[in-house]
Amino acid sequence: MSFRKLFQLGVICAVLLCAMASNGQSQSLQGICQAKVKVNSVKYLGKQSGQDQVEVRWSTEAASACIKFGAAGTNLPPAQQDSFTAPAAAGFAVHVFVKRRFDHSDEATVTKKEIVPAGSNVLTIVNIPRGLAETDPQSYIVTITTLSGGATQKRAIIIGTGLPNLSAATQTFQTFTSYPNLSTVAAECFPDVQITGGTFTSGNGAAPDSLTLNWNAASAAVDCLGQVLFISLSARVRRANGTESVANVGENEISGNARTKTLQLGSSSSPVVSYRIVVAVSKRFGADVKGVESGNF
Repeated sequence: MSFRKLFQLGVICAVLLCAMASNGQSQSLQGICQAKVKVNSVKYLGKQSGQDQVEVRWSTEAASACIKFGAAGTNLPPAQQDSFTAPAAAGFAVHVFVKRRFDHSDEATVTKKEIVPAGSNVLTIVNIPRGLAETDPQSYIVTITTLSGGATQKRAIIIGTGLPNLSAATQTFQTFTSYPNLSTVAAECFPDVQITGGTFTSGNGAAPDSLTLNWNAASAAVDCLGQVLFISLSARVRRANGTESVANVGENEISGNARTKTLQLGSSSSPVVSYRIVVAVSKRFGADVKGVESGNF
């Protein structure tokens, strides 16, 4: 195909897209669990304090309540990190571009640092700059951007005295999420994990001590979150001489399908007197979403 024909096709496509926009066609970028934001109505409220006020009513949709909108990302702590505070919400941005007579245009954005649950209806007022002699806006393009979803983590923790021994240890569980408020996240949104075995082999000072861990892990109960898991491990042993030996395995060092791993704890003739073992399993289901609506006032 010649360059001229390609250029002509490009012009035709651009014209068609513009025609769609002028007819109020909406576009959206969909996330995991069919998550999306939808612009429901756009209304010009008039001039107020030298600015044009535009009312945007929009909503959030998703196939699961595990999806919330506005989290700050999908990073969660590795197994060796004992505590975690989710970052403040990144929130959402509502951008309004208006076209006036004589091809004049103005725009403004409202950003709010809030978490918005799926199934919410939101009202946002956007104040747009207006020149002294400007005319009322005639058409608009509204764009809403946010992050849908986030990340959840469940970890199994074993603490005990003497040599690592699963039958004599206490196993507890802990959860983290990238959402600022953990209490709003249902149990079904978290993966599952349980340590099922641990075998300690002493090197007697001549070779490194080793610890072989076994665990079971499962994805979250909500199917649309996917089956991919991220795993990290940590083992910390304290010896009779007061020293500690630590082995950590990051998510980039082990497959999410792994269910066993041998950790090297260094060489020492001093016996182990206590231990702490953590297997952390994470789900990441965050995705950027965008809703766009255009039309005439």
